[in-house]
Amino acid sequence: YAELTGVVAAREEAVREVETKAAEIRAKMAGDEQARRGIEAQKGERLKAVEALSAALAAAAGEHASLLERIAKRQQEILSQQGTIDTITKATGMLEQAATQAKAALDVIAGDAELAAAHKLLIDTLAAKAAQVKGMREGMEALAAERAGWEKQAAETVAMMEKRQAEMPALVAAAAEMDGPLAEAAKVVEGAAAAVAATEAEAAAKQAEVEAAVRDLLALQGIQAPAPTP
Repeated sequence: YAELTGVVAAREEAVREVETKAAEIRAKMAGDEQARRGIEAQKGERLKAVEALSAALAAAAGEHASLLERIAKRQQEILSQQGTIDTITKATGMLEQAATQAKAALDVIAGDAELAAAHKLLIDTLAAKAAQVKGMREGMEALAAERAGWEKQAAETVAMMEKRQAEMPALVAAAAEMDGPLAEAAKVVEGAAAAVAATEAEAAAKQAEVEAAVRDLLALQGIQAPAPTP
């Protein structure tokens, strides 16, 4: 009886030791998992930087495309204005010739009211057309200045995109650098989990040994032992 009692006590102590060992391994595994999550979070932050840069580049590309579209449209407006000015200038040349001829006719027939009226109308028309062309040229200059501003902005956008694009490889590489440490941390956690499982299995086996010893002790005392724990 004393021997069996000692066996039970020894086996119970062995169970406690294994359970303590399992608790220590679980605590270490929790720390390992926390470290793994920290590495994972760090990689996540680096991936966010890549995504943010990609979004910024996409937005800049859209802005650049919009600027090019406005520049092309403005160029067409300028060309249209220039075409109108060329047409008016050509017509003005004809009007100048007509005014010269009317003046010559008026010199021949001095004081002719109809010729004088015709000559004045031509001179007034020439002045009006000159003012119209002047206004159109000023408008063209304003359009051209705005176009130049857009062209400058487009060039600056391209330069910015090239500069930011050059940052992308380093950001991608920085995120990729975390793959190795993350995989290693995952292996550590997996190893700890396997160790916990093995230790828990060992504890269960030793607990079964305790129960067997208890049954033997009870049998020695003539007491019916309970069914073994499944």
